[in-house]
Amino acid sequence: MSLGLDSGNITWEEDLQKNGYVLEPTTVNGRQAGLLRGEKGDESLCRVHLRTKVGVVIVRTHSLSLGRSQNLDPCANIMEIASVVEKSIGKEN
Repeated sequence: MSLGLDSGNITWEEDLQKNGYVLEPTTVNGRQAGLLRGEKGDESLCRVHLRTKVGVVIVRTHSLSLGRSQNLDPCANIMEIASVVEKSIGKEN
Protein backbone atom coordinates (compact mmCIF):
# COMPACT_ATOMS: atom_id res chain seq x y z
CA MET A 1 0.00 0.00 0.00
CA SER A 2 1.05 3.56 -0.57
CA LEU A 3 -0.19 6.64 1.27
CA GLY A 4 -0.31 10.20 0.02
CA LEU A 5 -1.50 13.59 1.23
CA ASP A 6 -2.44 16.56 -0.91
CA SER A 7 -3.75 19.97 0.02
CA GLY A 8 -5.10 22.71 -2.16
CA ASN A 9 -6.79 26.05 -1.95
CA ILE A 10 -9.80 25.18 -4.10
CA THR A 11 -12.99 25.73 -2.15
CA TRP A 12 -15.11 22.88 -0.86
CA GLU A 13 -17.81 23.94 -3.31
CA GLU A 14 -15.34 23.73 -6.24
CA ASP A 15 -14.21 20.30 -5.06
CA LEU A 16 -17.83 19.13 -4.90
CA GLN A 17 -18.52 20.49 -8.39
CA LYS A 18 -15.59 18.48 -9.72
CA ASN A 19 -15.82 15.34 -7.56
CA GLY A 20 -19.17 15.47 -5.76
CA TYR A 21 -20.80 12.90 -8.02
CA VAL A 22 -18.31 10.24 -6.81
CA LEU A 23 -17.81 11.36 -3.20
CA GLU A 24 -19.81 9.61 -0.50
CA PRO A 25 -20.66 12.26 2.15
CA THR A 26 -19.12 11.54 5.55
CA THR A 27 -17.43 13.26 8.48
CA VAL A 28 -14.04 12.84 10.08
CA ASN A 29 -13.83 13.96 13.71
CA GLY A 30 -16.85 16.17 13.03
CA ARG A 31 -15.28 17.76 9.92
CA GLN A 32 -17.21 17.61 6.64
CA ALA A 33 -15.62 15.09 4.29
CA GLY A 34 -16.18 12.87 1.30
CA LEU A 35 -15.06 9.28 0.66
CA LEU A 36 -14.14 7.99 -2.79
CA ARG A 37 -13.79 4.23 -3.31
CA GLY A 38 -12.03 3.47 -6.57
CA GLU A 39 -11.65 5.78 -9.52
CA LYS A 40 -12.64 5.32 -13.16
CA GLY A 41 -12.65 1.53 -12.95
CA ASP A 42 -9.51 1.34 -10.80
CA GLU A 43 -10.55 -0.22 -7.49
CA SER A 44 -7.00 0.01 -6.12
CA LEU A 45 -7.51 3.67 -5.08
CA CYS A 46 -9.25 5.25 -2.11
CA ARG A 47 -9.48 8.91 -1.09
CA VAL A 48 -10.93 11.03 1.67
CA HIS A 49 -11.46 14.74 0.95
CA LEU A 50 -11.46 16.91 4.10
CA ARG A 51 -12.99 20.39 4.06
CA THR A 52 -10.87 23.19 5.49
CA LYS A 53 -11.47 26.93 5.76
CA VAL A 54 -9.04 27.64 2.93
CA GLY A 55 -9.41 24.54 0.78
CA VAL A 56 -9.28 20.77 0.82
CA VAL A 57 -6.92 18.15 2.24
CA ILE A 58 -6.95 14.82 0.44
CA VAL A 59 -5.79 11.59 2.07
CA ARG A 60 -5.25 8.86 -0.50
CA THR A 61 -4.26 5.23 -0.38
CA HIS A 62 -3.35 3.00 -3.27
CA SER A 63 -3.02 -0.75 -3.32
CA LEU A 64 0.18 -1.62 -5.21
CA SER A 65 0.55 -4.72 -7.38
CA LEU A 66 1.42 -7.07 -4.50
CA GLY A 67 -1.51 -5.72 -2.50
CA ARG A 68 -3.85 -6.15 -5.45
CA SER A 69 -2.70 -9.76 -5.90
CA GLN A 70 -3.51 -10.31 -2.20
CA ASN A 71 -6.90 -8.58 -2.62
CA LEU A 72 -6.07 -5.89 -0.05
CA ASP A 73 -8.79 -3.27 0.36
CA PRO A 74 -7.25 0.20 -0.18
CA CYS A 75 -10.07 1.69 1.93
CA ALA A 76 -9.57 -0.67 4.89
CA ASN A 77 -7.90 1.86 7.22
CA ILE A 78 -8.37 5.13 5.40
CA MET A 79 -10.88 6.60 7.86
CA GLU A 80 -8.50 5.98 10.78
CA ILE A 81 -5.65 7.56 8.80
CA ALA A 82 -7.87 10.51 7.86
CA SER A 83 -8.77 10.93 11.54
CA VAL A 84 -5.10 11.32 12.48
CA VAL A 85 -4.49 13.74 9.61
CA GLU A 86 -7.61 15.75 10.50
CA LYS A 87 -6.33 16.30 14.04
CA SER A 88 -3.17 17.92 12.62
CA ILE A 89 -5.19 20.39 10.53
CA GLY A 90 -6.44 22.16 13.64
CA LYS A 91 -9.95 23.30 14.55
CA GLU A 92 -9.21 26.86 13.34
CA ASN A 93 -8.68 25.55 9.82
